[in-house]
Amino acid sequence: MQSIEKLIQNLQQVQKQKGMFVFPLDLPSFENFLNGFRAAASACGCEIPRKLRQEVLTARGWKFAAAGPAPQMKAKGMADDAIMNELLEIEIDLLGKLAKLPPKKP
Repeated sequence: MQSIEKLIQNLQQVQKQKGMFVFPLDLPSFENFLNGFRAAASACGCEIPRKLRQEVLTARGWKFAAAGPAPQMKAKGMADDAIMNELLEIEIDLLGKLAKLPPKKP
């Protein structure tokens, strides 16, 4: 699971220096960055199962929706920076749980 740990480390680096990874640093650009990150991770074999995403979102207090949790966060009055941090925490949480899943059988 070394590759998943590397993905987590990359997201932790993004947490520390968002502006080094996303420009302009606003919520739409940040969501685009995360979508690209997810697509790249999936292409490299680290695809998050839909059920796992739903479980993590629900456990963190968000509904599983096509638009993702950001609109729900906005509706609760969260600031954009807080939303970006929560979105990163969700991805880190997902990857951590993915690393603990048993390997898929062919």
